[in-house]
Amino acid sequence: MLCHPSTDLYGSDRMAVLTAAGLQELGCIVDLVVPSTTGKIERFAAEQNVTIVRCDILTLRKTLVSARGLIKVVLDLPRSIMRATRLILDTKPDVIYVNTIIQPVWLIASIIARRPSVVHVREAETSASKIARLAITAPLLLAGSIICNSAATQRFVAGNLLWQKESNVVYNGKRWEDYRLSPDVQPKGTEASVRLIAVGRLSPRKGQDVLLESFSHLLADGYDCTLDLVGNEFPGYEWFVDDLHEIARRLKIENRVNFRGYLEDVPAALAGADIAVVPSRIEPFGSVAAEAMAAGLPVVVTDADGLSEIVSHLITGIVVKRDNAQALSEGLKVLLDDTNLSARIAKNGSDFVSTTFSMSSYLNDVHEILKRAGKLNLIRER
Repeated sequence: MLCHPSTDLYGSDRMAVLTAAGLQELGCIVDLVVPSTTGKIERFAAEQNVTIVRCDILTLRKTLVSARGLIKVVLDLPRSIMRATRLILDTKPDVIYVNTIIQPVWLIASIIARRPSVVHVREAETSASKIARLAITAPLLLAGSIICNSAATQRFVAGNLLWQKESNVVYNGKRWEDYRLSPDVQPKGTEASVRLIAVGRLSPRKGQDVLLESFSHLLADGYDCTLDLVGNEFPGYEWFVDDLHEIARRLKIENRVNFRGYLEDVPAALAGADIAVVPSRIEPFGSVAAEAMAAGLPVVVTDADGLSEIVSHLITGIVVKRDNAQALSEGLKVLLDDTNLSARIAKNGSDFVSTTFSMSSYLNDVHEILKRAGKLNLIRER
């Protein structure tokens, strides 16, 4: 039973479906459990022959951090635990595989149902208060096994658990041929309009506000560029989208910035760009950076968390200080001013991603951890 908290189709959502499909190819029977709301994930799961099971449970979101939110948690938690426990008892899975740490209900239910659990941690809330970090990671103490999507995530978990618990780092993998590998793609330079692209949820943690500031510096310095922002917002974060539009108007760059909303075909969006930018303030892994590298684009990323594990400065990309518009614009200028370097970085990045983050390695590692958890359960039952 693979439990996922969303019905959207962003990076972690696609990974959930592809993980389920890949585990099935390795001989597992997998139910992908998602909330009862409809979403884009349903069609994608059907294309991958993944069975979806719906179960409404409480998931932890920042929007719950309020008096009204706490009341909702108190009211919904018992009902959620009952629903999750009932589903586990009815389906009797060998392992509960919980994708992300915002679903602690499944860990409680797995203990009640006496089934082993494995949590795949894809978050590193490094900017949260110490109390918040302890609260976020505390449910992991209930897990049988922990998988972290990067060494940065593993450090976050280890540094905030009340006592030490073993974990494994398993980097995300994908079938990179889906991203139309084209290492020869390179920026056009300053002699023609260069298209920059940033893909991801419109969110303060993703840093699109910083990117707009840095983009305005480029235009002021005479660079002929356009910027595509691909993605929409989490419910409750509409205010941030309004802020981004206001920033673009204030900086008088709105005619050069395209808010393209959610695009399902990310490879096609990347194929039409020249440089990919990942301006995140927080980024436990950075799938978008890897996807852009696989598509043959040179990337500029911040030094946030796991991004520095994907991108090596001046080798597979440009790494700049996070939350710093000036540093980001200077990093972009490095690529814009030197097309030979850009082409070399794009080729290195494409090669690195294809060999380091393969889907087969990712699935084999996850499969081994799940098998160990399931075998331990069989031993206990005997």
